[in-house]
Amino acid sequence: MSNISHELRTPINIFYSTIQHLDISLIKSDKDFKEMYRKYRKTLHVNCKRMLRLINNVVDISKIETGILKGKFDYYNLISIVEDVTLSVVNYAQLKSINIQFDTNEEEFIAKCDPSMIERALLNLLSNAIKFTPENKNIYVNIYVNDDFAEINIKDEDIVYIVEEAALSLKDYIENKNIELVIEPDMEEKIIQCDKYEIERCIVNLISNAAKFTPKGGRIDVVMKDLGDQVEILIKDTGIGIDEKYHNSIFDRFNQVIDEHSEVKGGSGLGLTITKHIIDLHKGQIFVSSEINKGSTFKIVLKEKIN
Repeated sequence: MSNISHELRTPINIFYSTIQHLDISLIKSDKDFKEMYRKYRKTLHVNCKRMLRLINNVVDISKIETGILKGKFDYYNLISIVEDVTLSVVNYAQLKSINIQFDTNEEEFIAKCDPSMIERALLNLLSNAIKFTPENKNIYVNIYVNDDFAEINIKDEDIVYIVEEAALSLKDYIENKNIELVIEPDMEEKIIQCDKYEIERCIVNLISNAAKFTPKGGRIDVVMKDLGDQVEILIKDTGIGIDEKYHNSIFDRFNQVIDEHSEVKGGSGLGLTITKHIIDLHKGQIFVSSEINKGSTFKIVLKEKIN
């Protein structure tokens, strides 16, 4: 408790000292007050965030000890979360003459997480790094997306439920971009052998890509067809499309295909590589059909039984 008291005392002392300076400048003139406020504004913001983080940590410790700390998990762009948190402490670091450098091999990676928990965990780590890093030194924040995995956990699962849940988890994200999302299964239930998490990951990758390259007012269709001993999943969009010359190489590692005339920027191209790898592990198939400015369709075919 004494450590917490000491940590809280620091921002409070800064607040008190800043208020005293502002009070003195206010007595002199409005001009002096404005200049003084501009001078200390950044310091006030930094220490407000610092104090809030400390209080949240105390609350979290209490929740952890009582077993009531629960995460609210959904699909988010993990790269964006980490980048935003890093940028939020740049000014704080600069006050100590510390430079923060952010680097990633991927611009987008959709993952199931609780963004508030990720943010607070990163803030704690970055704050500690700033606290114990000498002046005129660097702090590096690096993200590397790794697709090296070779095992799947096969169980009997309802593929209709998996696909619908994956699509619905992105509904708000898609509709916020003024894109219509339509889910069209031709059956209510279809039990197949698959790894629920990895197939969900494939669907999220494909729908996220569709949303990324579909303009406002466009449409994304998620279609499921029962083919007896197989199931077909189609992700169709009305986006910018992919030139036919890239259709055979689009699933290759780091092969990022972007329309040169589009303002849309993509990542390193790992998402489709990972998706194909997962489908291959399921003894399934994935295909693409697309035309420039007419949209794209990605088709996944999965077997009902995997021998």
